[in-house]
Amino acid sequence: MVLDEAERLMDKSFIGQFHRILETMPQKRQNLLFSATMSDLVKKISGDLMDFPITIEIRPDLKTAETVTQAYYKVPNLRAKINLLTELLKDQKHFNKVIVFCKTKVIASNTGKYFQRLFGEDKVLVIHGNKSQQTRINAMQRFKEEEVPLLVTTDLAARGLDVPDVSHVVNFDTPIIYEDYVHRIGRTGRAFKTGHSITFVTPADEFHLAQIEKLIGQKIPMLKVPRNVEIPETGYDENQAMLREIDNQKRKLDPDFKGAFHVKKEPVKKFPKKKSVDKKKQRTRRK
Repeated sequence: MVLDEAERLMDKSFIGQFHRILETMPQKRQNLLFSATMSDLVKKISGDLMDFPITIEIRPDLKTAETVTQAYYKVPNLRAKINLLTELLKDQKHFNKVIVFCKTKVIASNTGKYFQRLFGEDKVLVIHGNKSQQTRINAMQRFKEEEVPLLVTTDLAARGLDVPDVSHVVNFDTPIIYEDYVHRIGRTGRAFKTGHSITFVTPADEFHLAQIEKLIGQKIPMLKVPRNVEIPETGYDENQAMLREIDNQKRKLDPDFKGAFHVKKEPVKKFPKKKSVDKKKQRTRRK
C-alpha cells in the first residue's frame, strides 16, 4: 500500500475515508508513505500503521528546492494584489507559464474571472474543489501542453502534480498552513530547471510569513512594488478584518493580550441586599 502526500491523507477531512480503505486491505502487506513534509501527526500515525518502520530522508535539512528563487511583495489590500499581479503578468517573456495560488475557492474563482476578462478566456484556467474531476483533468492537460499560460487554483494543485517548465508560482494569498508553502513553490524549479516563487504579503500575513521563514530556515527577500502599480486605499471592512486577524495572532502569542477586538465582559449588576424583617414584629402588626 503506497500513500503519496501522506500528510494530506492523514488530515481530519480525509482520515475517515482512509480508515475505510484500510479495512478492505489485506492484513499482510507492505506500507510505504511519501511526503515532502512529514509532520509529527504523520509520524505518530505511521507508527500505528507500521511495525518497526524505517525512515528515509533525502536532504532533511533542505526545506525548499535550491532551483527556486523566492521573494515577496508587501501589499496593503486585495485590490493592490490584483493590480500588482496584472503588472507582473504583462511581462509575458518571463511570466510565460504561471500558477497562481489562492486560499479559497471564492477568491480563486473571482480572480480567475477577472483575468479571463482581461486576457481572454482561452488564456486563463481556473480549478478548485467545486470543479468536476474531469474538468480539472482537462484543465491540467491544457496547462501542461502550454495551450494556456495562466492557471489560477487553490491548494488543490499544490501537491502531487508534475507540470514541466512552470516559470513562476505566485502565492496570491500567503498560506496559513505553512507546509503548503513548500508544496506550492515546489510546482516550479522541477527536474533541475530553475523557477521563481513570489508571495503577496498583507499586514495580516506578516505573522504567517515569519512562521514560513522559520519553517524553511531562511529569510525570504522583499521586492519593491513597481512605481506604476496603483495602490488604492484599503476599504473599511477589509481593514477591520485584517486588524481582527492581527489581534488573533497576537493573542496566540500572548493569551493575556486584549487588543481592539477582545470580548468585553458585561459589568456584574449588584442588587441591594434585602433588609432582614423581624417576623415577631410582623405578626404583632397583623394582630
